Amino acid sequence: MSRTLQRVMVIEDDLATAIVHSFMLKTRGYTVTLAESGEQALERIEHVHPDAIVLDLLLPGIDGFDVARELARRDSTSRIPILLVTGQQRLFEERARFRPQNIRRLLHKPCDREDLVSSLDAVLGNSPPSGESNHG
Repeated sequence: MSRTLQRVMVIEDDLATAIVHSFMLKTRGYTVTLAESGEQALERIEHVHPDAIVLDLLLPGIDGFDVARELARRDSTSRIPILLVTGQQRLFEERARFRPQNIRRLLHKPCDREDLVSSLDAVLGNSPPSGESNHG
């Protein structure tokens, strides 16, 4: 499938990080929708129908693990792959054994464009276009 047809929801409360992730993905052909909280994401997801989600672990209110659990519980969203992004490695490790199956990869903040795009390509089954590296 062409990236231009694939929709990614970026769930990130830090506006600067959300804009950077959005820019990284848009320049590689993805269509991006932003949500700044877990609650907002859970409300919008049924209308957006993303092919993948880039999810911050630490969000105000409902955190990233709880968002992933709720999405895994819903029939309409349970198969959407999630890339969990965090600068809190220790917190992730403490809760990792309880992580839902829809969390396919962990990316550490700050993540560079190659890591973000190649991870998305991998979970979506995309091949990088010729001339693009698949390494970060």
